[in-house]
Amino acid sequence: MVKLIEQKKIDRIKYRHCVEASNDGLFYALDWYLDVVAHDWDCIVMGDYLAVMPIPYMRIRSKLYTRKIIQPPFCQQLGVFSKADITLDVIEDFYKTLEKLRPVKYHFNSANAMRMDTLEEKNNFELDMARPYEDIQKGYSKNLKRNLAKAKKSGLIIDEVALEDFVSCKTAWAKHQMKKSQVDQMIMTLKAITVKDFGKILGVKCDEQLVAIAFFVEYKGRIIHLVSATNEMGKTVGAMSYLMDALIQEKAEKVRILDFEGSMIPGVARFFKSFGSENKAYKVYQ
Repeated sequence: MVKLIEQKKIDRIKYRHCVEASNDGLFYALDWYLDVVAHDWDCIVMGDYLAVMPIPYMRIRSKLYTRKIIQPPFCQQLGVFSKADITLDVIEDFYKTLEKLRPVKYHFNSANAMRMDTLEEKNNFELDMARPYEDIQKGYSKNLKRNLAKAKKSGLIIDEVALEDFVSCKTAWAKHQMKKSQVDQMIMTLKAITVKDFGKILGVKCDEQLVAIAFFVEYKGRIIHLVSATNEMGKTVGAMSYLMDALIQEKAEKVRILDFEGSMIPGVARFFKSFGSENKAYKVYQ
């Protein structure tokens, strides 16, 4: 039922229509985005592009730049995307075809409900935004409410941030020094999203200094928290809590989902859960 098609032979129009017709609102599988984040990619296809599964390749320097199937950076979930509901058996056909390709690491999306219990599960927290802000706020944890009260007393200001300033802050505030290749990949990825008018960069200022930044992607009613950073002052004044709450106030009832994108780090997971979000876990082949 399914077959692997090389990138140069993919019908991009049919592929794009299939991904865009899927209900999940994940932009990671769009062809232009894969062109940016992966070194190259093929696709497993069912029928006349009724369902597709992009297969990204990265070239590993330590392996003399050998091409391997590895989940690209800034690309949390891929897996099977379809125009209509498909059976579990069909998803498993895709899985078996992938397995024959001997991937190093591949992420399915949370909609691919599989029986493969042996696969590792990763957290992804999503907040239902199709309701009034007052209803969403009722799900906030007590600790988050305290942090927001403290943040509001700190005179924080939220404004849009230029990409250059975002990159400068992200690299300066990183716990570990980012490699030049990582910075270049981030710049290239965020520029591509911005050009397509899918991205928005917001920052929080305290005493006229940036203390928190976040890059959001909005696609098909889903806002994805793609990458962010906070400095020590920002953590002290609760700047990221303040920013997320402001975004929720602005977008409540206007979008379907706020996708926090992770995390397996306990402290970060608690922060995302504090907004009343639900864990929509996805599977990882590794």
